[in-house]
Amino acid sequence: MSGGAAGHAENLAGWDGKHKRFTARRESGCPEFEMPPALPHGSQIPADRPGSKSEPSLSTNSTAQTAGEESCRRGDADQAVAKEVVRGESHRGPMGAEFTDEEEDLFNQTGEAVLRRLRKTRNPGDLLALLRSEHKRFDRAYAAAPIAARDSVACRAGCDACCHVPVGVQAHEVLIAAEFIQKNFSPEELDSVIARTAAHRAAFANKDNRERSELRTPCPMLKAGSCTIYESRPEACRSHHSHSAAACGLNLDPTREEIDVFVPGVRGRMFAVMLGIDQAVAEAGFDGQAYDFGSALHEALTDSMGAIRWMRREPAFPESCWEEVPGSLDDDAGVIRAEGFFQ
Repeated sequence: MSGGAAGHAENLAGWDGKHKRFTARRESGCPEFEMPPALPHGSQIPADRPGSKSEPSLSTNSTAQTAGEESCRRGDADQAVAKEVVRGESHRGPMGAEFTDEEEDLFNQTGEAVLRRLRKTRNPGDLLALLRSEHKRFDRAYAAAPIAARDSVACRAGCDACCHVPVGVQAHEVLIAAEFIQKNFSPEELDSVIARTAAHRAAFANKDNRERSELRTPCPMLKAGSCTIYESRPEACRSHHSHSAAACGLNLDPTREEIDVFVPGVRGRMFAVMLGIDQAVAEAGFDGQAYDFGSALHEALTDSMGAIRWMRREPAFPESCWEEVPGSLDDDAGVIRAEGFFQ
């Protein structure tokens, strides 16, 4: 992970903002504390979702050394949690991240089940409802995590530091959120959301992910510290858990060294579910492009053809909604492609 203010900004919630890429980092300088792959919220963690070419990078620079020392200073409580939940052999999973056997099984089970349901669905209008129903898999994965890991989660209503980073999503996530807004918001509230997403889109236009991260722009769906579409929030938001709300707040300051906030034993499981769902959607032939949530949500709320294009298995949104500025990365960056993971 890159150092300095830019690297810090990209790491704010544990995601690097680049198409939900995940980095299986090991903290140098703290050999007894080794975080397993985990799952974040806002849109960061490096190593790609399945289908992207980028490989996880194991940082060895001075910033990583400092982060390792920071982990060592967390205290006995965090160390005890880590020792409790880090179990089993960790190895490179099918999507390039490091998974335990249990997490890889969870990825495969999730993907196979979702793909099977997608293939059986004949009415295009039922597709989003099907994927929305799959959100319960995140709840089950969290509930099955070790008790010590769950007890260490500090996330509460009103802590919103992780809602100030770019969120990379797949098209179906945007459409699920847009449908929720259209069904549950008043006309005045809808107009307000469209105005906020338009401002977000304009602020992000022609900026790369580093520049976007440094803006610290609040999510357009954030109100008084809470998510207004919590029931239909993006997968990355469902997956992020922190062991310290105070550390998340400190991470908003780009002049400080990043503090690792992930919860061992939780994030790997959540990451496996998210990747399983998204890879299944790609295997079924749907749009696998990574989009910026706020920009694509504006498009979805102002042009109903996006949903129709998605159902036709066409690109749902224009390049102006991509998570990465077109041309800033290679052609495969941020794209999940069908690769025959599931039968």
